[in-house]
Amino acid sequence: DFNWYAQRPYQYSDAHYMSPADETSFNILLQALNQGGFDQVLAGIERAFNKTSLSVIEASFIATQYYEPMKGYTWFEPEQENATSWEIILPLWLAKGSGPELAIKVDDPRNLGRAYVKHSLESGGYVIGHGVETCLAPHSFRIQKEMTVTMSIRVAEINEDSINDVLTSLWQHYPPANATYLLEKFGGQQQAAVG
Repeated sequence: DFNWYAQRPYQYSDAHYMSPADETSFNILLQALNQGGFDQVLAGIERAFNKTSLSVIEASFIATQYYEPMKGYTWFEPEQENATSWEIILPLWLAKGSGPELAIKVDDPRNLGRAYVKHSLESGGYVIGHGVETCLAPHSFRIQKEMTVTMSIRVAEINEDSINDVLTSLWQHYPPANATYLLEKFGGQQQAAVG
C-alpha cells in the first residue's frame, strides 16, 4: 500500500506537493527510482562534488496551474554552510506554451542576479545545490486548463557533521526530522533503492 501526504503550502498558488507519507511508501518510491537508473544520477553527483555516500531523503511530485505572488517572490534558501544536500528537479508534464516555471538566484560574488528556467522534457532534469535560492516563477495556465507536473528529489550526505544542516532543511511529512533516525537509516551508506 502506498500512502501519500498532500499539501498546498502557498495561498497565492494552487501548487500541490505529494510525497510518501511513511517508510513503506518511501521505500516503494526508492525502488521505482532505482529501476529507472537513479543510482547512476547519485553516482554522478557524488563524482562531481567529491562525495561518497548520498541518500535520497525526500521526494515529491508537484502539480501546479498558477503561481501569482502578491508580495513578491518567496525564495527557498538552503541553510547549510557547506554543500551537503542537493535537489534534483525532473519535469514530467508541461503545460502547452509554458514559459519559465522556476526562478533562481545564485549566491555569487560576481552578483550574477536572477535567472529563469524553462523546464524541458527533452533536456531532462537539473541539479540545484548550495548557494542557489529557488522559487516558482509567476505563471498561470488556468485559461488553457493546463498544468505542469515536476518531481523534486532531495539527496544528502548524512553523517555527524552534516546532520544539523539536513534537519533544518527537511519539510516533507517523511522522513521525520529526528537525528538518531536519519543517522541510523541513511548515515554513511549509499542508497538509492532501499531505505
